[in-house]
Amino acid sequence: MHDAQAECVCGSIAPGRQHHYWDCPIAATVVQNITANLPAAWCSQPATRPALLREHLWLMQTPAGPRRMYQGVWKVVCLAALNAMDVGRKAALEFRMQHRAPQPALPIVAGQLSITSMLQPAVPTPHQQQHNQQVQQRRQQQLQQETARRLQDAKQKAVARFWELLSDFAVMHAAPDKWVPRVAVDHPFLCTEPLINHIVLAPRTA
Repeated sequence: MHDAQAECVCGSIAPGRQHHYWDCPIAATVVQNITANLPAAWCSQPATRPALLREHLWLMQTPAGPRRMYQGVWKVVCLAALNAMDVGRKAALEFRMQHRAPQPALPIVAGQLSITSMLQPAVPTPHQQQHNQQVQQRRQQQLQQETARRLQDAKQKAVARFWELLSDFAVMHAAPDKWVPRVAVDHPFLCTEPLINHIVLAPRTA
């Protein structure tokens, strides 16, 4: 994010925090997944704006709704979401850096001429020009296809990371005991399972 010439795998130039943790399609996929698991009973669905805003995640503010989500659960959701977005960002960054990596140059001895410096470039024929253009177009198409595939892969990794963190939180019984009577059995993301008296991962709707 400190590189002014950086480019996100989605095509955004000089992306910053606003991009990587909200605007980027990778981050947006995480937000969409969270929104899809917010029942109307727990989160209002206004027609004039999205149900989930940036401050809900960045400032850990629980979305307004007929029923209010437990603050502790929502904090876990926010932390998992930002971590998941960062996992997606790193996956996309790895692909971008691979294509920006400079090719290693051959060592040059001072005063020594290269044989290629004695060659005069020939003017390409129309057939050669057409062939070169076709090759360039195929390479560009392949790069676009690979970029789209890597973007989709980064989205999947981000969403998988989000649910993995929530699952780990539940499996390791990381929730304080005082949460149990305060978290409803139908609470989104993390809920109370009365049979074992523990916080568990809530059923997913998307």
